Amino acid sequence: MSPAAHAAVGAALAHRTRSLPLGLAAAFASHFLLDAIWHFEAFYAVAVSLGVSVEAAVLITALPVGLVIGPAMLWLSRADREVLLFCGYAAAANLTAFAGSWERQLALAAALSAIFLALTRSRRAWVWIAGALAANIPDQWKLWSEGMRSFHDWWHYGWESDLGFWLHRLAGETPPSFWGRLEDPLSILGYVLQIAIEAALLLGGLWLLARPRRQARKQEERQPSIAPLAERV
Repeated sequence: MSPAAHAAVGAALAHRTRSLPLGLAAAFASHFLLDAIWHFEAFYAVAVSLGVSVEAAVLITALPVGLVIGPAMLWLSRADREVLLFCGYAAAANLTAFAGSWERQLALAAALSAIFLALTRSRRAWVWIAGALAANIPDQWKLWSEGMRSFHDWWHYGWESDLGFWLHRLAGETPPSFWGRLEDPLSILGYVLQIAIEAALLLGGLWLLARPRRQARKQEERQPSIAPLAERV
């Protein structure tokens, strides 16, 4: 699961849970639950198939997906500047996956968090960042802790049983090899569905962040104006 999706879900859990410690614990636990859900991670197969680096494969995959998800993110944040800034933070958080060592990843995450908090100083912004960091910290933790790596890998769904695999099983067909899935229609459909699942989790988290402000605005619009009465008086 991408750091952006982890950040959005973690921030939403921290924000919507009455107890902040409980919310942060839920954000931390959500990392493993989200990684257990099917999501697209066939970047190595894309890289081998196209003859490019893994980093280039990530960009090749991320750019078209971003062009589809980006407008939805902007629409969700249209009425809330802080949600818009958090969308930028979540998107930039994906860069931590390329930072290398866990020290560099944490340093980049801290820098991005500081920039976000400098641009918005509300209490909820601190809660969002705390939840986002709690949800993403297992990916840095596993880089220096063998125990965390084993636990993380145990929870993570296996690429050998992705959605394309199960679509073939439902169709009564034998799934192709990992390297042949990018040329197989059912496997490609499985990858598309996995991207859709991750997009739904990302946008769902952002929707929960934006919901209170939208509800307050709708309530204000429904309240009758007292201006005409004041004019008559």
